[in-house]
Amino acid sequence: MPRTISRIVSLLLLGAMALVACQPGGNTPAALPPGTPSGPHPGWTSFANANMLRDLALDQEGNIWAVGSGGAVRWDPTGSTYTQYTVDDGLAGNDVWAVAVAPDGAVWFGTATGLSRFAPADDEWTTYMPGDELAGEAVLDIAIEADGSLWVGTSGGVGHWDGTTWTTYTTANSDLPHDATGAVSIAPDGSVWLGTYGGLAHLDQGEWTVYTAIASGGPLPDNHVYALAVGPEGDVWAGTEGGLAHFDGENWTTTTAQEGLSYDLVWSLAVGPEGDVWAGTSRGGVNHWDGTNWIVYTTDTGLPSNAVGGIAIAPGGDVWLATNGGLARFDGENWTAHVTEGGPAFNVAWSLLVDPQGEVWVGTWNGVSQWDTNDWTSFTVASTEGGLADDRVYSLAVGPSGTLWAGTWGGVSQYDGESWTTYLPDISPATSNQVYAAAAGPNGTVWFGTEQGVMLRLPTGEPTANGMWVGYTPDDGLVGGSVRAVAVGPDGSLWFGTAQSGVSRYDGETWSAYTTGTTGGGLPDDHIHAIGVGPEGALWFGTDSGLARYDGRQWTTYTTSDGLPSNSVGGIATARGELWVGTTAGLARFDGESWTNYTTADGLADNRVFSVAAGPDGAVWVGTWAGVSRYDGP
Repeated sequence: MPRTISRIVSLLLLGAMALVACQPGGNTPAALPPGTPSGPHPGWTSFANANMLRDLALDQEGNIWAVGSGGAVRWDPTGSTYTQYTVDDGLAGNDVWAVAVAPDGAVWFGTATGLSRFAPADDEWTTYMPGDELAGEAVLDIAIEADGSLWVGTSGGVGHWDGTTWTTYTTANSDLPHDATGAVSIAPDGSVWLGTYGGLAHLDQGEWTVYTAIASGGPLPDNHVYALAVGPEGDVWAGTEGGLAHFDGENWTTTTAQEGLSYDLVWSLAVGPEGDVWAGTSRGGVNHWDGTNWIVYTTDTGLPSNAVGGIAIAPGGDVWLATNGGLARFDGENWTAHVTEGGPAFNVAWSLLVDPQGEVWVGTWNGVSQWDTNDWTSFTVASTEGGLADDRVYSLAVGPSGTLWAGTWGGVSQYDGESWTTYLPDISPATSNQVYAAAAGPNGTVWFGTEQGVMLRLPTGEPTANGMWVGYTPDDGLVGGSVRAVAVGPDGSLWFGTAQSGVSRYDGETWSAYTTGTTGGGLPDDHIHAIGVGPEGALWFGTDSGLARYDGRQWTTYTTSDGLPSNSVGGIATARGELWVGTTAGLARFDGESWTNYTTADGLADNRVFSVAAGPDGAVWVGTWAGVSRYDGP
């Protein structure tokens, strides 16, 4: 099961400190680095939930810029109106990790696929990629000096733009303890603090000082540093995976859950003008140190989510939080949540289906979302009062009667257009509530791939001893127990892709197995993520090591050397008489002879593609890590 642990960082300092929301000063403005103009992408439309936030910043007019896996949102100072920006508008990608406002009013965004600059006054977007001297593709944090020069923390090191040239710092050419740099902070004396996944570094006039975890003889609770803030007197606060660290210039002190923090994993920090500290955590809400005590605020006291990725303190004293459930504002007494409307329930779209009526269904980590060509409607365990088995939905299928079937981490659920029903069939040893794949089979059957094997839902009729369910395991001929993909072949046979064991074919009577060994390498890998039927009727298999085609006689393998953007293939669909393939590095289109690839540079919401589906109108729908894309271009 694909899994990514998000590293979320906030960089928000106050007053005269030259970070994030800097005020114009007397310094000569730095020239802008060379980049590529970006803007709308014809044929592409992006749908994303803008409430899953990671960072925020305030501009000179008091607007709040909040960013996350659904792009960027600009809220007015009262939090009453907003504008959402995505890859459709010019962002380098929808998955945004950091935001900073420059002295000239431009807003900089760090995304998973590069750095973006937006000039609101001119409505112009510019994109900067690794080829433009960025140290790494994923930009995790941004700090801006008073003259507009940049410090950029990336997945591959730190970049500094001084107005003339880029200077890159990595573990290979400096004392940076780890290339992945998720926090950057500029101190009042002009020195730079860098939080990495291998410790904390201080760069002062060319001299490096590195601080590591207590376990390795250093002062930090943990080497993974996700947040930094510098106080009015120059003292440093560092948020780590194991708690909070404070450096007063001479001594270090640590604070963990044992000393009053609500949770040890600290994602965001801000220091108030009086030296009070706000620390946002991954699941314990936000902590406020008033100089004497830690005060904890969570969903119980008004937060929209306990995952707090960014903190900003407005000139009037209001505290703004970027949370995984939207924006929150604290006026000193009460919290107010500000959320956007529209978009799927969650931005990671594991499964995607377009029904015969053209409505789009998306399986996410927060339920099922439906696009009816006008609006989004979401179904969760809570909203269906338990009708949906679990909010983690990995597969979808439409049954012969038009009902929707959802395979979840807690069983199988059915939606008849009005209500949800959950099934937890007892067909041991095939019984498993972890359902990875689903497909409507012949004669009204519906097949599900589970952690233990295959579950078959029979059509209405005479039930078996187990009701309407039949189970199959390796004891029955299945090549492996963990079934991750299911598809129906042109002849009505069933195909099952497993984790690490290859492929099985079932014609209703006989099981056949195909593995890397038995196909002579034609199947490039035994870990199967997806199975699809091509426009010519051949079977296609997405694996960790490339794409395989099987026409019933011969196996053919396609990899990056043939034109795929990545060898890790997670989604397959046929549209417009062509094959469309989702990979971890973009979407690929095959016309039978050559490959055409699409990435965020072309308008794709994110390059990590998990699912692909074709609409009856010829549009191609793509489920990614950062929302859903629709392509109806040529």
